Amino acid sequence: MKNKLSFKLKEFYILEAYQVYFYSSQLNAFEDPHIINAYELMIEKEKMHVDFFTGQIKKMGFQLPALTGAVFNAAGYLTGKSLNALDLKSRYKLAITFENEAIKMYESFISLIHNDPNLSGLTKNLWHFLVEEEFHQFWFKEHLSYLQ
Repeated sequence: MKNKLSFKLKEFYILEAYQVYFYSSQLNAFEDPHIINAYELMIEKEKMHVDFFTGQIKKMGFQLPALTGAVFNAAGYLTGKSLNALDLKSRYKLAITFENEAIKMYESFISLIHNDPNLSGLTKNLWHFLVEEEFHQFWFKEHLSYLQ
C-alpha cells in the first residue's frame, strides 16, 4: 500500500500543479473582472491543494516529483491549438472536461484509502478537494450556459 500511496500522492501533486499552471496561463486572455476573479480564486484553491500534497509527500518521507517545464508547456498548448486561440466557450468546455477527470481521480483515490483509519485525515481532505473541483466544474457549466 505504501507504494500505491506514494504514487497517488505524487499523481495528485502533479495534477494540482498542472491545474494551477493551466488556469494561470489563461488569465491574461480575459478582460471581464468576474471571469478574472473566478480564475484567481480557482488558482488560489488549486495552490492550496498543491501545498497540501507537498506536505503529505514530505510527511510520509516520499520524494517530491520534479515538475519540468516541458510537461507544463502542454497546459498552454492542447490538441494542436494554443489556448490563446480558443474562444470562451471552448475554454469553458475544456475546463469542464479537465475538472471532470480530476473529480474521477479524486473518487478513485478516496475509494482506495477510505477504509484505512490511519488515513482518515487524508481521506477527509480528499473529500474537501473533490467538492472544490465540483464547484469549479459547476461554475464553468453555469457560465457556459450563459454563452449558449
